[in-house]
Amino acid sequence: MSRPLRIQRPGDWYHVMNRGACRQPTFRNDLHRKIFIELLEEASKIFSIEIHAYCLMGNHYHLLIHTPLGNLSDAMRHINGVYTLRHNKLERRDGSLFRGRYKSIIVGGDRYLLELSRYIHLNPVRANMVRKPSDYQWSSCLEYLNSKKSSNFLHTYKIKEYFDENKWPNCYNHFLSEGDSDEIKTFFGEGKTPPYMGSEEFIEKIKLESPYRMHSKEVSDRKFLKPSIAEISKEVANKTLDASNIMEMRGISNSLVKSMIIYIARYHFGYRLEEIGQHLKHLSRSGVSSNISRFRKKLAEDHSMNEFFAEVMQSLNFIQDRAMIDE
Repeated sequence: MSRPLRIQRPGDWYHVMNRGACRQPTFRNDLHRKIFIELLEEASKIFSIEIHAYCLMGNHYHLLIHTPLGNLSDAMRHINGVYTLRHNKLERRDGSLFRGRYKSIIVGGDRYLLELSRYIHLNPVRANMVRKPSDYQWSSCLEYLNSKKSSNFLHTYKIKEYFDENKWPNCYNHFLSEGDSDEIKTFFGEGKTPPYMGSEEFIEKIKLESPYRMHSKEVSDRKFLKPSIAEISKEVANKTLDASNIMEMRGISNSLVKSMIIYIARYHFGYRLEEIGQHLKHLSRSGVSSNISRFRKKLAEDHSMNEFFAEVMQSLNFIQDRAMIDE
């Protein structure tokens, strides 16, 4: 069955959800929840995503994510895939844990981000699990309402921008007590949830800028609508030449540039390990995997590499957008 392509651009915001297959539990105990939260922190480091809100329910989860690099699919593939492996190992089971791909809603406009943070934090209240959102342990609500930061990955700065700093967290607590707005109730209560949330202007802008993503027939058509590995290599090389002096100052070597090409081809455009290895002078599968691991580690540790990677991805996104629209 055909599946729509993801909308992915640097700087976008998303409400992400996934549910257990056949509505089976995805978090059977507190250990499972701790593992998932650890993966959120791990993914935030590896993929430079920002987690702004989360809530882990019995058979599903909700996340509010900002993606400076436009790589939501990479991060979610890691979170869902690794969690499934660890969960199945603990439970001595195999097979799929989630019902399929995660659901993502691209969000435009500050007001909608604020509304979504409340919607996410009120999930346990709507499910009659607790009386107040602050009574629920497995969401980001407690960290929003407490003055002390308890995690190393949660970002609260965006939501806090909407309130008087001197009156936080009382203002946010009052905001939560008001409950979901009618607009949010309607949005999530109309059956099949739209893939975007925002003003009419925002939605029309997405449709105009990314028509291929809204109307693509098949995900399998992606091979015709993405740059080749040679084009990826060329674009990265051109960017490297343009920034050679900057790279030298940042300590970015040619071998790391090669690892970047491999990483982009694999996780941003879906090329198989064998395809990448054949293009790069018959590099073995293990060689390709080693380069990917090396680059992930560099991204997690080096802010300069993150900045350079973001610049390269912006160039590649332009090439991909142009190629898909021309189709």
